[in-house]
Amino acid sequence: MNRTARSGESTTTTLIVMGAMLIVLLAIIPALLALKKKNVKQKDKGDGEAGFVMTEQSGELVKMEGSQPTRVSEEGWLTDFSLTSSQKEKVTNATLLGKPYVVSFFYSTCPSVCVRQNEKTKTLYDKFADKGIRFVSVSVDPEIDTPERLAEYAERFQADPAKWLFLTGDMDYISRVGAEVFRIFVTRRGHPEQFIIVDAEGKIFGYYNWTDAEHFLALQQDLDSLAADPALRASEVPRGREKKPVEVDEEESEENSESGTSTTDSDKPKE
Repeated sequence: MNRTARSGESTTTTLIVMGAMLIVLLAIIPALLALKKKNVKQKDKGDGEAGFVMTEQSGELVKMEGSQPTRVSEEGWLTDFSLTSSQKEKVTNATLLGKPYVVSFFYSTCPSVCVRQNEKTKTLYDKFADKGIRFVSVSVDPEIDTPERLAEYAERFQADPAKWLFLTGDMDYISRVGAEVFRIFVTRRGHPEQFIIVDAEGKIFGYYNWTDAEHFLALQQDLDSLAADPALRASEVPRGREKKPVEVDEEESEENSESGTSTTDSDKPKE
């Protein structure tokens, strides 16, 4: 009799526990569904992380996490672009066909990073502009960087507007040009520390971080190759050559001799 009573009590207890668990489960399910619905809405609004963007802060480029994604507009993905030069002329990818060019993004009021970047561009410009290579600098602060302001800024680097083009336009459109045409993320006053070579046929040849010595060397070697053969394909360039020492021009060597300086093994890039 006692055994039967204990069995009945155990069954009752089990049923009570199972009932309590069922009640808790029924209470949790609606909350989980509501949370899932909220997360879906946030993703639809673009509140989730979408990579990063380099932006200027206190004179330095910093990586900003969780930037908004660049979405394709109703017009479709851009394959062409049209911007306005410092000479108030329309410049398109079609007008740039026929010669290789180097693209970068900047803004004129940037106090440090953009200045150093354009000093690098100036170095390339002095070396390659007369060899058929053009340079294209696109502003990411177009409200400030009007054609008139860009014309003044270009004078700072003694840039020939036919060989070094400073471009501006609408910021939303420039962001699309960066993302959809050149495959990099740019936003207002935010840009990567990169140069992009576009070949004579308008195809992207390569990306180069100008703060990296080997990248900058590879950039110059590729520009030398393209100046000699504009039809060169990126796939035809041997890998690893950027680690080789730069050959010194005879004139430069003579100048070094006269000044008592010379290129030593410690000055050369390491193998």
